[in-house]
Amino acid sequence: MIVMVGKNSKNEIKAMSLKKKSITLMLLVTMIVSSTGIAVYADSNSSYNRSLAAQYAAEWVNGYNLAQYYDAGVDCTNFASQCLKAGGMSMTGYGGNYGNYNNWYAGTGGGSAAWESAHSFRYHWGNVNGTGRKRGYRMTTITAGEIKPYNNATADAKFTNSVYNVVKPGDIIQYYNPSSNTTTHSQVVHRTSVESGELKVSMAQHTDNGWKNFRAYVRGNVSDNVIICIIKIKND
Repeated sequence: MIVMVGKNSKNEIKAMSLKKKSITLMLLVTMIVSSTGIAVYADSNSSYNRSLAAQYAAEWVNGYNLAQYYDAGVDCTNFASQCLKAGGMSMTGYGGNYGNYNNWYAGTGGGSAAWESAHSFRYHWGNVNGTGRKRGYRMTTITAGEIKPYNNATADAKFTNSVYNVVKPGDIIQYYNPSSNTTTHSQVVHRTSVESGELKVSMAQHTDNGWKNFRAYVRGNVSDNVIICIIKIKND
């Protein structure tokens, strides 16, 4: 028996073929994104003012803005959130459920978990195992052991391409400990520079208040298996 295929049927078959190719391409892109530790989100945050965020970081790196906020004790993420707010990122869910990672707010009496807790902050601005509000533009991850070795071309290239060439003032770097399944610390990128031939990323932080040279900090304070989460706030 010969089955005649009409013009409409041919078009349907062609459309199905194109749809399959599209799905395959999407899966391939997803695999590439997953394998390189890059997650790109919908928000470009084009109005984010990096200069204002960096200025705020410099002004309060060794102090506390108690006129507007509070001292959280373990204050690193509270400080990072303040810098983002100074750069123009708006609070959300003000006065809402403390633990809901969609709510990012604070005042003189305290703030939400996403404002002051490193792990909840990551849920809000990035993601944890794919789950989160994903309010930043992009989050990339590397392991600390990849960039710690001295006089190592591979480690130097990884640091240059995955950190130095990626971050800008007002971006956030966090540290995830897979052993305890928690994000433990937040830092604010203040500037990048070349000093005596060395590429440097200068970080402002609270808890241990002050300035940190990112790579030196990782080498001296971070275990090899810790995952470094680089949250790029703005697409630029």
